Amino acid sequence: MRRIIYSILGLAFIIIVAGGCSTSKNTWSRRAYHNVNSYFNAYYNGDLAYREGMKKMNEETKDNYSLIIPVFPYSNKGNSSIASTAMDRAFKKGSKAIQKHSITARPEKRPKSTKKREFYDQPEFVKWTWHSYLLVGKSHFIKRDFYAAIESFSFIIKTYSMLPIKYDAQLWLARTYTEMGSFKRADPIFKLMEGTSDFPERLERDLNLVKADYHLKQNELELAAVHLELAVKLTKRKSEVYRYQFILGQIYQQLGDDRNANEKYSLVMRRNRNYEMSFNARVNLAQISSKNERDNAALKRELLKMARDDKNIEYLDQLYFALGKIADNEGKKNDAKELYLKSAHASKANKNQKGQSYLELGILYLAEPEYVKANTYLDSAMTLVSKEIPDYKTYFKLSLNLRELVENITLVETQDSLQRMAAMSEAERNALADAAIADIARREREEKAREQMDRLAASQMQQQTRTLDQGVGGGFYFYNPATQSAGAIQFQAKWGNRTLEDDWRRANKTTTNFDVFSSEPQTVANVEEDRVTDKTSREFYLQDVPLTDSAMHISDSLIHLAMYKTASIYKDKIEDLQKAQESYLALLKRFPESIHELESWYFLYKIYEIIGESAKSEQYKNEVIRKYPLSKYAQSMTNPDFFKQETKKEQESRFLYATTYKMFANERFEKVLDNCVFADSAYPGSPYQAKFSLLKAISTGRTTDSITFVMELEKYIASFPNAPEVGYAKDIKRYLTGPPVGPTGVEKKSEQGLLAEKEKVVEKAVEYIYDAKAKHYYATLVYNQRTNANRLKFNLSNMNIDYFPMFEFEVVSELFSADINLISVRDFKDGHTAMNYYYSIIYVDEVYAGLTKLDYRQFVITEDNFKKLMETKAIITYFEFFEENYKKE
Repeated sequence: MRRIIYSILGLAFIIIVAGGCSTSKNTWSRRAYHNVNSYFNAYYNGDLAYREGMKKMNEETKDNYSLIIPVFPYSNKGNSSIASTAMDRAFKKGSKAIQKHSITARPEKRPKSTKKREFYDQPEFVKWTWHSYLLVGKSHFIKRDFYAAIESFSFIIKTYSMLPIKYDAQLWLARTYTEMGSFKRADPIFKLMEGTSDFPERLERDLNLVKADYHLKQNELELAAVHLELAVKLTKRKSEVYRYQFILGQIYQQLGDDRNANEKYSLVMRRNRNYEMSFNARVNLAQISSKNERDNAALKRELLKMARDDKNIEYLDQLYFALGKIADNEGKKNDAKELYLKSAHASKANKNQKGQSYLELGILYLAEPEYVKANTYLDSAMTLVSKEIPDYKTYFKLSLNLRELVENITLVETQDSLQRMAAMSEAERNALADAAIADIARREREEKAREQMDRLAASQMQQQTRTLDQGVGGGFYFYNPATQSAGAIQFQAKWGNRTLEDDWRRANKTTTNFDVFSSEPQTVANVEEDRVTDKTSREFYLQDVPLTDSAMHISDSLIHLAMYKTASIYKDKIEDLQKAQESYLALLKRFPESIHELESWYFLYKIYEIIGESAKSEQYKNEVIRKYPLSKYAQSMTNPDFFKQETKKEQESRFLYATTYKMFANERFEKVLDNCVFADSAYPGSPYQAKFSLLKAISTGRTTDSITFVMELEKYIASFPNAPEVGYAKDIKRYLTGPPVGPTGVEKKSEQGLLAEKEKVVEKAVEYIYDAKAKHYYATLVYNQRTNANRLKFNLSNMNIDYFPMFEFEVVSELFSADINLISVRDFKDGHTAMNYYYSIIYVDEVYAGLTKLDYRQFVITEDNFKKLMETKAIITYFEFFEENYKKE
């Protein structure tokens, strides 16, 4: 009996296998066969590879804890390479399941019952097929092939809209747009999911995580915290819980909610097994420490104990930084400075931490204020810290302002010292130069001693690592990664991070001088070959000493301009009114009745008015009105609405100019001339005066003879020698007064390229119709003289195999004109799918590598419009239609 049963089962198995291989017919046996085989022979292995890749990425990811770490490790730059091999395998297995086991043919008989008709009408009868599409999309996403991922997820949403997997695809599509930074595209997808009553409960956690990531990437911290708190409650894996709690701690810290931040960091410290995360939780906890010294005692003891532990050597910079933050919060500014410096010196590989330490030092010195020291540390910080730190742009702008301030302060100090040397006797100057030479010699001896010690240390290191070197490449020194790494560390320890350039040891490489007493600016060129560069000669130190009247005049000019700039920077950029006031007073005392006297008096009037010293404010107001009654500053003092009126006049003149220019373009020259005359009387001194005058000159020339035209142009050139349009006026005059001269040394050639002569083409009238739901082609026009159409067709076919193996695209090449080929990829079911393919090619940038924009032009087109295009050749009309209808976003 048992033998009979086995025989029947074996026969049934043979029948199922024999009849189940084909996917062209839809029977129970075929569905059973392909469901089993698609899972065990393809999908299972692909899904396993995907999970292994994600696990490896999560384990090997390196987070930058000085910034808010990302919700998902895949957002860290470079992490896609960690899982790349696994994702390739997942992609291949998913594609195999789709290609070999998909059954889209319907059963032969249409059932009568509603329930069975739903089964009959479904687009796919092997359930692992739609799971495979999702797997393919996810593998593309992790590899950052975003447009290919969008194609897969969009396909699932549209094709399997009646199945729950559409929600998975929607969520992954929102992930993709979020990771790309296309937040406007992600937003409607979130609203769609949140507005659906049957959204699966199993995806609630992931939805909140993706929403948190969406808001975090836009710096919407409060909203990110709301969704992350919800996700934590739905998360079971502890390692993930601690990651989200740490992120919440960082968010609350940045929002200034120290109580919640303390709670989150404390939780991570107590229970998390990730040492690096727990360590950084302690560091961040120190940054929000209390101002009360007794409250911080236990935390300080713990941090000091960690600093003494050998296993924390690589974290010393962060420990010192945390201790510095505690001292800073306690008001011990000198202790904080010392600890921040220790942190910077201890930081070797972590340049962002070194930058953070320099940044805190700069902020401390700025508060004192000691602007020179603040500039030193902020300038270094901006070359090291990540651009993603909070308020980076503010600090960067501040560092630029401080640099400009210090440059001017240093210039004054340098010229003052040179002028003091000029007042000395020759013997005294020579003695100073000799002392400097002796100091150079002493420092060179010390430097040689240090270099000798460095060579000895390097020799010992080389001996210790010789065995390792032989195992990791050996060979020539410069090709050995171990010695390269050691050399780089030694260089950075000694010199810091330096840009690879000539004279990299020097801070300033050029100087520019101006004579502010002259009616015209005077530039003194910095000609290196005219200068003495030997630091062991007296001439090197004496060459800039102003020993003549003209040299002293230039030195005074430099000092005057630098002092005025310094006062202006204090007032406008640093916003230190006390320093600005002192600087303006110093300028007026040293250079009375200079060209900056009016501005200095006016700004002193405003500063004293702001700080409430009305008597002094009135004093400088009276000085301005007395000596400069017609100046705009004096008029603004007597008429409070003066600047508002000036602004209104400028707006009116701008509007009048725009109107006049339109008349000029329409050749209404008489009206142009009327408007220009009116502008001269109504808006004298307007920023648009030169523009009006040029329109007037050209309009006069177009309504009179050439002699009058030349005279008007000459008058314009003389009146506005520095106007941006003066070059155009000179070109017209040159053309009118001499034979036309073309550019020399250039052989004139006709423009060659795709549709270069389009302005000469007269196209047939054709009406293209926009239908987003119609069948579409992707198409590209190729200029044959510089592009191999067959090679391009091959590239497109390869891309389809690599990125879209689940679709059976046809690539067709045909002649569009004598010089142009048209290559099309067919068929896309609608315009949305075709445009995704269009953007995918732009993103991947493999198909058109090495070609210029003149060599090809790509677009998408419906099947009907394609037929019209090939019949009429109205390509220019279609390009305009394509831009208007398909590229709206």
